[in-house]
Amino acid sequence: MKNGVDLIKICVTGGVTDANMVGEAGRLQMTEEEVTAICEEAHKIGMRVAAHVESTEGVRIALKGGVDTIEHGAEMDEEIISLYKNNPRALKGYTALIPTMQAAYPTAKLDTGLTKVNETVKENSRLVYDSMLKGLRQAVEHHIKIGVGTDAAMSYVTHYDIWRELRSIDIGKQADLIVMEQNPLDNIKALSDVAMVMVKGNLIQTPSVTRIREVDELLDSVW
Repeated sequence: MKNGVDLIKICVTGGVTDANMVGEAGRLQMTEEEVTAICEEAHKIGMRVAAHVESTEGVRIALKGGVDTIEHGAEMDEEIISLYKNNPRALKGYTALIPTMQAAYPTAKLDTGLTKVNETVKENSRLVYDSMLKGLRQAVEHHIKIGVGTDAAMSYVTHYDIWRELRSIDIGKQADLIVMEQNPLDNIKALSDVAMVMVKGNLIQTPSVTRIREVDELLDSVW
């Protein structure tokens, strides 16, 4: 807090890139008691807790502990669906899902000859991606709150590609302001060409973006 931190992110499970065997991605790394202790301390000062989670049981532990957002996510059951919508330990009484599909599908879908990852990473990516996609569909079906994130810094994820994560824009959703030449409701790719950005009331005119052509072309090939 003294250094200006405004969010805590914890890793309730392992991830794809640090897994050494198929099925290891999503393995539990924290207990419910540990997650609860972190959330209770953070919530005392009004700070949210985000949780990296890539398995169903990991999501369950994170929700029971009181995290405020699930980053990535997984397939849900009835208990998990209920906890997302009504989570008494979360700061606001509910937990939101941040799917980050863009971080999952390139490694899962692209050939290893292009990505240079080994078969273990690819298979873990596929397993996690399939489960994340099921979880996202369940979240939409059951009206669970969903946020948008890209997990930028992962391979094939760029800061300017958030348009790939979006399907629609609705009145009433919280956001800073971006200005485009075209209407993203007509063509979602319009979000890839931002004319101006306003962040907390500060206007950034003609924002410059360094694009990575090779990455864009690879993503387009599996988009």
